Amino acid sequence: MKTEKWLSRGADFPASHLNWSLILHFSPREHWGPLDKVSGLLVSELDSFRDEVEVPLILTPVGEGAAYATKGHAPKSWHYCIEGRNEYARAVDVFPAWDFWRVALAALEWRWGGVGIYPFAKCGEIEGMLHLDLRVGERVVWWRDQDGVYRYFRTKDALLEDILRSFHERLQG
Repeated sequence: MKTEKWLSRGADFPASHLNWSLILHFSPREHWGPLDKVSGLLVSELDSFRDEVEVPLILTPVGEGAAYATKGHAPKSWHYCIEGRNEYARAVDVFPAWDFWRVALAALEWRWGGVGIYPFAKCGEIEGMLHLDLRVGERVVWWRDQDGVYRYFRTKDALLEDILRSFHERLQG
C-alpha cells in the first residue's frame, strides 16, 4: 500500500515569539489558546495556506483554543504538548467561511502532515471543519462521518473514495 510521507520543518518556537506583523490573515487575539503553547510554525503555515486558498479560515471558537488543548482529543493528539514529541501544539481546527470542499481538497494537496475532514461540524451558519496539523513521519488523513464515526486512511485517494461512497449511499438511502 502506498503511504504519503511528511518531513520535519526544523526547529519550532512558540507563537508568542512570532513576528505577527508578518502574518497576513490571523492575529494573536484569536482563539489559539496560550500562545506560548502554540507552534509558531503552525501559525505561519496556516497563514500561507489561507493565502493560497483565498478563503477566510475561522478558528474554532470551542474548547481551550483552536490549536492548544489539554483534553477532548485523541490521546496522542497534536493539539497537546507531549514531552519528547512536540513542545508546542502543532494542530489547529478551522472552519472555511465558504467553499468547504474546495478548501478540504486543497488541504489534502498541501504540506499538512495530518488532515481531518469534518463535513457535518458547524460554527454558527458555517458547516464543515478541517483539522490541520504538522505531524512528522507518515501522513494521516481522516474524516468523521454523519454518524460521528472516525475513518482513518493513509492516502488521500482512499479517503476521498470512502467519502464519496458514504455520500452516495446516504443519497440512495
